[in-house]
Amino acid sequence: VFVSRFDRKLDETMAAKSLPTGQIGIMNAENIYHIIEDFGLENVRTLFASTGVKGGGLRGDYYVKELMYKNSINTAPIDTIKEFVKEKAEAKNAPSKENISSFFHIIKNNEIDINATYKELLNDGLKQFVTAFDEIMKSL
Repeated sequence: VFVSRFDRKLDETMAAKSLPTGQIGIMNAENIYHIIEDFGLENVRTLFASTGVKGGGLRGDYYVKELMYKNSINTAPIDTIKEFVKEKAEAKNAPSKENISSFFHIIKNNEIDINATYKELLNDGLKQFVTAFDEIMKSL
């Protein structure tokens, strides 16, 4: 589950509409976490990918600390890990599905098309993957 990409994509729009920034990536990740957990699969974990902060305004370990849930895995750049280990952090309980639903209802009411963002970020990610894969194959 990619997290910070959503904030980088939508924070400017969120701020322009007087909505909280640095939240949509977390709320989206928490929503996906609930979906995965609801399957009740004992050996399946939600993986929050590359949860480093890109840009200013947030603690270096913000995404990792916000997404410390049972049955989850965070991947992070080394600088984020160094920031994270400076202070003790405990696993948290994910927010309720109702809180997440309420958040996305506010997003929709403010005419932010989250589905268009999903599609755009998916397409961008797939293009980046193909480029990286091609570079790896060329180096072999």
